[in-house]
Amino acid sequence: MARPFKFKHPDEVWKLYQNYLKHIANTPMYRNELIKSGERAGEQIAVRVDVPPNIWGFCLFANINRQTYYKYLNGREEDNIKKELTDIFTRVDDDIKQKQITGATVNLYNANIVARLNALKDVQQIENTNQDVINIIINGTKSDLSD
Repeated sequence: MARPFKFKHPDEVWKLYQNYLKHIANTPMYRNELIKSGERAGEQIAVRVDVPPNIWGFCLFANINRQTYYKYLNGREEDNIKKELTDIFTRVDDDIKQKQITGATVNLYNANIVARLNALKDVQQIENTNQDVINIIINGTKSDLSD
């Protein structure tokens, strides 16, 4: 028989998530940097770096594994997960992603890592509609490489 789900009510999940956000705000990381100018130039100082919220951190804080997190997030009736719990986990997931993406947008977090974590990708498509004509411009001089 499967273990019963840990959460019964959406409010306890949201409160736990708010406590997680307080926890990461109160436990920053520090990066060592050199002072670049002035009389203290060359001295190393610790610079506070806020920890971005993430699914792994929340799961550790909530004492659940990621599979359980995704079961709540993608809750189905056959798993006996209430719609309200699925809704609140969706809200938590959206909040985590919004904070990560906004942080990457303002260069607070590494945009490449945030994009990978959130399955985002930049796709460019190039079409050559006229395959008989190739125009190349080099230093303002146009070269026509037609068949």
